[in-house]
Amino acid sequence: MSDNQNMLSAVGAISLAVIYSLYWMFEIGFSQQGTSLEVLANGLSPMDFVFLMVGALNVFFYISVRRVLYEHYHYAKLNVVFASLIGVCVVFYIGTFAADAAASLIGSDLASTVIALITLFAIIAFGILDILVGVMLLRDADTRSDLLRVFAIASLIMGIMEITILLSIVALVVFPFTVALMAVYFLREPEAVEFV
Repeated sequence: MSDNQNMLSAVGAISLAVIYSLYWMFEIGFSQQGTSLEVLANGLSPMDFVFLMVGALNVFFYISVRRVLYEHYHYAKLNVVFASLIGVCVVFYIGTFAADAAASLIGSDLASTVIALITLFAIIAFGILDILVGVMLLRDADTRSDLLRVFAIASLIMGIMEITILLSIVALVVFPFTVALMAVYFLREPEAVEFV
């Protein structure tokens, strides 16, 4: 594993944690006030492009976690789960962005319905996949580092909250901390990884 890959993964994870948190604070704050940013000519706002960037950083994060699990432990049991998480990210972020962009063409009511359905699908899918990540990593926890155990527990908590849908807002708070934790893990020296 190269130091450059680890550094890039850590920078990506830190960027994701910060931008994700700021994005959702901004969106929730403005939706509570009933205001929004100036809409561009095609019906999109600058925040829509930040949303896409968060999606790209999410995909990069899951690729990085999958890579580090394999490089440190030759652990490939979660490859399908991480590929599924990446797929859900693509559907959620690009689908929502496309529906938002098409709102001026298909009408805002239909676009809102499409966005709501994509979001509902994504929340449930993320919940199931996060539970799988947590359970599988905890099942094999005796050969993993303490940071990965905490990551597994946080994934399990996020998954349970997402499955309930009503408590999925908790995942918006837990996710950035989980990503920041993995940034620390990415920065660890390979020989510092615990082998039991």
